[in-house]
Amino acid sequence: MARYLIALAGIAVVGIGLYLFLAVHDDPAPVAKVAPAARPLAERPHARPAQLLGDEGTPTRPSLPADQAAAPSPPRTPEEAAEKREEAKSEVVAQMHARPGFKLNPKPNPRVERYARDAQDAFDQGDVPKAKAIATKLLARFPGNPQMLHLLAAAGCADKNAAEAQKYYGQMTPADRAKMKKECSVPLTDPAP
Repeated sequence: MARYLIALAGIAVVGIGLYLFLAVHDDPAPVAKVAPAARPLAERPHARPAQLLGDEGTPTRPSLPADQAAAPSPPRTPEEAAEKREEAKSEVVAQMHARPGFKLNPKPNPRVERYARDAQDAFDQGDVPKAKAIATKLLARFPGNPQMLHLLAAAGCADKNAAEAQKYYGQMTPADRAKMKKECSVPLTDPAP
């Protein structure tokens, strides 16, 4: 008896499977697609006729307010991308140079830093002539180096040489001059603006 029930269930499964196969692959009757009726321009919620017509009555594209303006389109070629990067760099550099008191700092150089440290160590140990010699060489190679200007002005103060201290004091930034004025024992005058 169980064999007959299993055979009957198998035939039912095959029959249902065949029915579903034919139902899925059967071509349904074509459905006519009806285009939605176009609404007049005045009824569209996102555009008004006055906004879409120019002075001469010619169609124009609606523009967004300045704060909602679309971002510029991405570059299409590598050359355009490189040109946009260069434009952005030059704009940033121009903004940086426009800042008052801007000075371009070179990349750190370990060799120069070692010599600067040697000059500072010599000054700290009381070997002012050696410190001045090293600092003068570095300042000749890197004019405006604030650390060397400070060291040479301090060396002039230590030697009680007001002319030498004033020479380097005049090249310092206002903030560095304020510090040096407190440290130096000789009178220093601020340079004329």
